[in-house]
Amino acid sequence: MTGFILEAAEETTTAEGVEVYQVKAINKSCDPPILMSIMADKGSPQGDMLNGVSKLIAKKEAARVLVSGIMQPIAAIKSDETKEITKKPKVVVYAGAVRRIRADLKLEPEQAIVFGSGYARVQESRDDSNKRKPELYVSGSTESLKDAGEYSQGLQIIGDPATKTDVKCLEVDDGREVYMMANLFRSAGEYMGTIYDKLKARATLLQETDRVRSKGGKSGKTASMNTQLSDTFESSESTSEVMSADELCQQAAVSLADF
Repeated sequence: MTGFILEAAEETTTAEGVEVYQVKAINKSCDPPILMSIMADKGSPQGDMLNGVSKLIAKKEAARVLVSGIMQPIAAIKSDETKEITKKPKVVVYAGAVRRIRADLKLEPEQAIVFGSGYARVQESRDDSNKRKPELYVSGSTESLKDAGEYSQGLQIIGDPATKTDVKCLEVDDGREVYMMANLFRSAGEYMGTIYDKLKARATLLQETDRVRSKGGKSGKTASMNTQLSDTFESSESTSEVMSADELCQQAAVSLADF
């Protein structure tokens, strides 16, 4: 994602107690723009870069960055009494790489590209519960960067006729894991008297896997990636694809020494 930094970095900690720099930024790839909270480890090259670029704000200079890392959506907060939105939605980006880019959007266009995997929840039509919409709610699969013990929220994925991902959205079974690549955008407005402000993503690639969300347990949360370290994770693999390190190297015409 690209983002215009709004103020100097502040020092804070993640849910795991890691010290980070954090800056507020906006991504103008859509209207209204996407609010961003960018984090980077203190003492790391990306943290030093983020902190350094953010200091340009005090000099009235444009400060814009391209960041890649873990993205987590944070939903808008709505008042129970007035039903008004009191806090807009945003994304938290835990940066693995940070690069300063030019502020001119004609030279460096805005982008908000997300990719990853999650378990899909089928979306029904508002008018007919027996009819599906070409959309999926894909669950989060990482622990929240803000709240210890909580999982990140999922993301509404919209199928696109141009890439035929709309057809795939209608075919995926409920609870099936999907891999996806999509363009993030913010959708805000009013529908039949109800104010909404949501983050969504338009899919450019959507592929289902053979994994299905477990039905057991009370929470129904996405299984931790750590559970996939056991041998049972490979139980459905064909034996022809299971190779040792030496066999893989031989097939690729390399040796471990080449690395």
